[in-house]
Amino acid sequence: MTQAGSGEDAQSWLAQALARRHERAAQGLTVGASARGQVTVPVAMRAFDPAALLPGAMAFAAGLSTVDADAWFRCYTRTMFLFGDPANLSERHPPAVVCAHGQVAWLGVYDAQRAEHVRRLLRPVSGLLPDDLSQLDTVTGPDRCPGWQLHVAVRGLDLARYLVHLHHTVAEAVLTGVLPADATIALRHVEDLDPVRTSRTGCAYARVHQTAPEQPAPRLFTVLTRVDGEQAR
Repeated sequence: MTQAGSGEDAQSWLAQALARRHERAAQGLTVGASARGQVTVPVAMRAFDPAALLPGAMAFAAGLSTVDADAWFRCYTRTMFLFGDPANLSERHPPAVVCAHGQVAWLGVYDAQRAEHVRRLLRPVSGLLPDDLSQLDTVTGPDRCPGWQLHVAVRGLDLARYLVHLHHTVAEAVLTGVLPADATIALRHVEDLDPVRTSRTGCAYARVHQTAPEQPAPRLFTVLTRVDGEQAR
């Protein structure tokens, strides 16, 4: 999965995948649910830790009420990543889910005004990913052998954008019933992912998004696959 696909086949598949995501978000998770307006989920982190982020994101998504899950999904699972100690927020903003001994906390599904209040209390995530991508590779979950594999294409990503793509993938996969909340995942990183290969071999979930605000062309950022444990190691 290390070579980027090119040509008309790749662009056609990417465009279709992005269109399907827009259609699915507009449809929502619950038939007949009324829109709540714009919502987001603030995530407070003491440090950058993908091994804590994955199980926490899955647990948070799985534990949402039907109303909150639908509202968040319709807003494309918008998430706000902030550096700070979750313990300092516990009085005014008690977390919904806390992972890794208080390292990461999901505060809940907030409306825009409440989310902005939290933003003023903490520092938005910024920074660069490590040069050595193997430092990001990890296996997280309750089982000895991973049953799932998640590849992330990191070329051109900073820390904040990396977290967005990673978090969107697992949260939406859980919300749509693709990924069990207690899944064991082998997280792997590459420079690019091949959309042509993905379209031919299939996957459980793929995240396609515009390359960057100044580059509207769609790009394949993540591929989630169900594999046996030997393959995922």
